[in-house]
Amino acid sequence: MISFTLNGEAVSTDVDASTPLLWVVRDAFKLKGSKFGCGAGLCGACTMHVDGAAIKTCVTPIAAVAGKSITTLEGLGTPDDLHPLQAAWHEYAVPQCGYCQSGQIMAAAALLDANPNPTGADIDAAMSGNICRCGCYPRIKRAIQSVSENALAYDAMAQAGARARILLTSRAVDFCSLPRWQVGAWWSGLVSAVVRVTPCHSRLRLPKVLGPPMRLCKFCPITPCVFTPLGPRWAKG
Repeated sequence: MISFTLNGEAVSTDVDASTPLLWVVRDAFKLKGSKFGCGAGLCGACTMHVDGAAIKTCVTPIAAVAGKSITTLEGLGTPDDLHPLQAAWHEYAVPQCGYCQSGQIMAAAALLDANPNPTGADIDAAMSGNICRCGCYPRIKRAIQSVSENALAYDAMAQAGARARILLTSRAVDFCSLPRWQVGAWWSGLVSAVVRVTPCHSRLRLPKVLGPPMRLCKFCPITPCVFTPLGPRWAKG
């Protein structure tokens, strides 16, 4: 009996120890996201994570993963809770036939886990073992870059929000006097809301329970836009 963790759940199987992990996952556990492509570990369609590393599972015997943690595409995200890479794949219309894409996504996820800010060369090197016969490489690369860029922007906003909480929660703030990114970062840090700030005429998009959107640019009819720690108020100019 060989035991391991599959997508966060402890599982066991009594298949022959030399059976490739790919076939155990597909046939014994009925998870069909990972694909068989070449059978020689060359195309990457079968890629899964073994203890966080991207592994070609068509040539990995099940005995080699005993006691380890396996993640398949099904464990990366769900239709109701997509992994950022899955969302980017949809946004950039990455797949054509789609056969290789589960392996592509798993390889990309391992890359970003190890290197959240990869260069173009880093992406090329990490993805070189995954073949796309439809030639979707430019879209694959752009989707990976977008996830990296969004993650870095989110981290920067969270850090700025934390600093703003310390500096600003004791006094009222004139929104119109602040750079838009500071406003967004402060509000995000203060109420843990999702913030989207767009170019002028920009609006800070708030959850409905927090009130209507507030204009932030200098053309705002509300002058000045003032926010206090207890909530928004508008002072007549």
